[in-house]
Amino acid sequence: MSTGADSQPVVRCRRHGVVDHPLNCTRCGRPSCPQCLVPAAVGSHCPDCVQEGAKSQRVVRTPFGAPAAAAGATGVRRVSVTAVLVVVNVVIYLAEAAGVKIGGQTIEFRYEMFRPAVANGDWWRLITAAFLHGSLLHVAFNMGALAAFGPHVEAAMGKMRFLSLYLLAALGGSALSYLFGPINVASVGASGAIFGVFAAYFIIARRVGADTGPIVFLLVINLAISFADAGVIDWRAHIGGLITGAVAAWAMAAVPRGRWRALGQAACLLVILAAIIGVIAYRTSTFPTA
Repeated sequence: MSTGADSQPVVRCRRHGVVDHPLNCTRCGRPSCPQCLVPAAVGSHCPDCVQEGAKSQRVVRTPFGAPAAAAGATGVRRVSVTAVLVVVNVVIYLAEAAGVKIGGQTIEFRYEMFRPAVANGDWWRLITAAFLHGSLLHVAFNMGALAAFGPHVEAAMGKMRFLSLYLLAALGGSALSYLFGPINVASVGASGAIFGVFAAYFIIARRVGADTGPIVFLLVINLAISFADAGVIDWRAHIGGLITGAVAAWAMAAVPRGRWRALGQAACLLVILAAIIGVIAYRTSTFPTA
C-alpha cells in the first residue's frame, strides 16, 4: 500500500490492480479493494480476514462426512462431478453415432461388455461399457436421471465418494450381468451406475428423515420396465448396480465419525470392490470354452 498526493491510501489489489479509493475492512481496519470486500453481519471483511475466520469456524458436515456447504467463503462453486459424467457420456455417444473408430474398430465393438471377450482377458469392458449407449433415447434417459438425482447425492457424499460410488455401481452392474447374462449378447449403458445413484439417494433420504416415497416409486417403475422388456433391457446390470450402490452408501454412512472416518469409508469400498472382483473371477473360471 502507498499514499497518493491527496493523502488517500492506494491499494494494489492482486485481482483488480491499483485501487485509489479503498475501503477499510471492519474487522482488521486495513484498507482493501472495495470489489474484494465480502459483506458480513456487520460491515465488510477483506479476503484475508474471511480466510482467517473460516479456519476458526466449525465445518458442518453431512451424514457421510462431506462439507455441508456447496460453496466456499468466496462463493465460488467447484466443478460438479455429475456434470462431468453427463458430458463424458454424451460426448462418447456422439462419437459412437458419428461412427468414430479406434484401431479400425467402432467404439461399441471395442469397448462394449461382450462376455466372451471379458472372459478372454478384456476385463476393462466391464467398466467402459457403462459409458456407451445404444440409442439417443437410451443416453437421454440415463443422463436425465443422473442430472436429476446426481447433484443431490454428490452434495451429500462429496465428490470423491460420489464418483467412487458411481464407478463401483457401474462395475457391480456389469459383474452381475457377466455372471448371469446370455453368453453371446453384448451389453452397454450407464443404467447400473444410475441405479446405484438411485439406491444412494434412498439411503440418504432415510438418514436425513426425508420422504422416500418418490424414489421408491421411481425404482419400482424402472424395475418393472426392466423385467417387462427383459429381452432388450439388461435387468441384471440394474439389479447389480442397485445392490452395489445401496451397500456402498449404507457402509459409508455407517462408519463412525472421527479423524479416521475417510479411511474407514475407503476400506469399506475396497471390500465391496474385492467382492465384485471375486464374482468376476469366479465367472471367468466357469466360462464355457470353445
